[in-house]
Amino acid sequence: MIDDPRRAGMTSYAVNIMLLGLLAAASWTDFRESRIPNLLTLPAAVAGVSFHAAAAGLDGFFFGLWGWALGVGLLFVPYLLSGVGAGDVKLMGAVGSFLGPQAVFEAFLVSALFGGLYAVLVILVRREAFQGFFRERLSALCAAAATRSVSPLGFEAVRGRPRLRYGLAIALGTTTHIVFRAYGIALL
Repeated sequence: MIDDPRRAGMTSYAVNIMLLGLLAAASWTDFRESRIPNLLTLPAAVAGVSFHAAAAGLDGFFFGLWGWALGVGLLFVPYLLSGVGAGDVKLMGAVGSFLGPQAVFEAFLVSALFGGLYAVLVILVRREAFQGFFRERLSALCAAAATRSVSPLGFEAVRGRPRLRYGLAIALGTTTHIVFRAYGIALL
């Protein structure tokens, strides 16, 4: 996308610094408040797309935009099933606006691994809180398919259960992806 290798390296460095700042702030608010505010994710998504547009013109704009769209799309179904919150979806979109489509997919996969480990730990620690949880989700998914309805399950369906702070998993997965990429380790 950028012809001059020195400029490409500086662009990558700047993107990583901005992205790590976003992930640190999102992790902190998710940990403290169990939410990731729009005031954090939406300006970050605009900044990611704008940064790439400034660096590479229209190609950069679409690179950031497709990254954002894929990031949002990857967590949309889990959001509909109340597996993640809307802030998590918007955070993954913001991550995509910085990383672009291929890298956000890789970061998503690593984040899913961290999220799965995190969920297993929470389930093991709070086993009684999750009785019937998976049966409810499967039932809701079947009902959505039968009625062709795509409305998210309300929080009343999951009240009383521990909430997973998936922003932490996104931060760990994305940071791991950035470190692997910096050392030339390909994930896919």
